[in-house]
Amino acid sequence: MAGVLLAWAFHAIFHDQSRSVLAAEGVVLDAMPRWERWVTVWRLGPVELGRTLLAVQAGWLIASIGLWGLTILLGAWRWWLVLRSQGLNPGFRRTLEISFIAHFFNSFLLGATGGDLLKAYYAARVTHHLKTEAVTSVLLDRVLGLFAMLAFATCLLIPNLGMVLNHPRMVLLGAVVLGMTVAAGGFLLVSLRGGVSQVLPNARHWLRRLPRAAMIERALESCRVLGRSRAVLGKALVLSVVLTAVCVIQLMTLVWGYGLQVAWTPMFLVVPAVICISALPLTPNGLGVRDNLYLYLLSLPEIGIGAGTAVAISLVAYAGSLVWSAVGGVLYVFRRRERHLAEAVAEESAEAGRDG
Repeated sequence: MAGVLLAWAFHAIFHDQSRSVLAAEGVVLDAMPRWERWVTVWRLGPVELGRTLLAVQAGWLIASIGLWGLTILLGAWRWWLVLRSQGLNPGFRRTLEISFIAHFFNSFLLGATGGDLLKAYYAARVTHHLKTEAVTSVLLDRVLGLFAMLAFATCLLIPNLGMVLNHPRMVLLGAVVLGMTVAAGGFLLVSLRGGVSQVLPNARHWLRRLPRAAMIERALESCRVLGRSRAVLGKALVLSVVLTAVCVIQLMTLVWGYGLQVAWTPMFLVVPAVICISALPLTPNGLGVRDNLYLYLLSLPEIGIGAGTAVAISLVAYAGSLVWSAVGGVLYVFRRRERHLAEAVAEESAEAGRDG
């Protein structure tokens, strides 16, 4: 699916760029036969996109990569707060390390949240006695972050209402954002506060008949514990809002890197919305989904970024993410080596004990 979506996005970009190049030479692209037009588009388009990708200013690119790292740091801090609310404290350094490793796996797992599976796995290994709580903390952290970002985007629908109503694609985006906000908010309300049994008296009876019912009940109680920790919830939501703002600024640095000036208000709607939709497990790291969304949204007249530059910004931002994925990959390799070394030492000690 990622390949199809990327091919679709690239063909649209290559078509526009090829049309501009040929128009300067007095050639009308759309007047060509279909097959010749396709060949021409895919011959000229990649060259023009490559030039666009390389046109970003180095200083702004470095700033964008640095802000990517800051988002990982803020996300790890939020997760650490949730872990501590569950009586777990692997230490912020270990929490940050696991977050980097999860970011590495995000590069090729479905959605922008695929690395959460690895976070849950490592969290369970680090906290042997509270594995259910550790795994639940990953889910709660992710939903809290998504809800805060979605709520942020929902609030920005109001100052952008004129732009939203002028374009069917923005109306659809607004509907999706509102739907996801309600879904995430409903999940948090039920999981953190409970009260389902008051509406459905037999809910607990049905729950106990499910496979692994004891584990599910323990996970729900873990959610209730966080729900009673108002201070932790408040800090986590504030961190999520700050993280959202950093994500917008991170993309804006690339806009500035291409020498463009755009209004902040629509970007504070578009960027969080694209991030949240890309988090859905559709393609590896949201690849293709994110690029198509930026292609169609950033090229709106109210924002005014060309289609080619819009996708270039998306791809360069993804490249910045891969820099930190490489850091996570290195940490993952070292962590595996340490574990294998510890297992080898344990085996040698056991053999020495038997020989003795």
